[in-house]
Amino acid sequence: MSIITRSDLDKQVEKNRKFYDKYEYSIGYKRKQIKKGWRKFIRTQNYTVLATIQSPFIKNPYMFEDKFKRFSELDRTNSLFYSAERNADLSGYHFHLLINAYRLTKGALCYALDLKYNQIPYYKPVDSKVKVAGYVTKYMKDDHQIHYNIY
Repeated sequence: MSIITRSDLDKQVEKNRKFYDKYEYSIGYKRKQIKKGWRKFIRTQNYTVLATIQSPFIKNPYMFEDKFKRFSELDRTNSLFYSAERNADLSGYHFHLLINAYRLTKGALCYALDLKYNQIPYYKPVDSKVKVAGYVTKYMKDDHQIHYNIY
C-alpha cells in the first residue's frame, strides 16, 4: 500500500487545474468561433427587416418553431433567421427575426404568425448588416441565447 504525500497530491491538483483551465479556454474559444461564423454568415445574407416578437405568453423558446417554418415556406419569404433570448426579468422569452421577404409589412407578419400588432414591438428595415449581425448574436456566448435557426 502506498502513502500519498502532500506534495503528490499538490502535483495532481495542479495538473487537474491546468487541464480544466485549458478546457474552459477551449470551450470559450469554440463558442466565440461559432458566434463569429454566424455573424459572418448573417452579413452575407440580404435580410431586409429586423423584428422582435415579445409576448408574456412566450414561455418556451421552441414554441414558435412551427410558425416560423410555415412562414418561411410562404412564396413571399426568401429567408428567415431567428434567435430566442431569455427576457431580462426571466419571465419568458423573446425572438429576434431577420427576414428577407417580398413586400413584407408589420401587419402581414402579424397575420402570417398569428400575432397581435403589439406583440411585435420592433419592426425596422435593416440599415447596417454589421450592426444587426452583432445585435441578434450578442448572447450566443452564454445561456441567454437559448435557440436559433435559419430557414
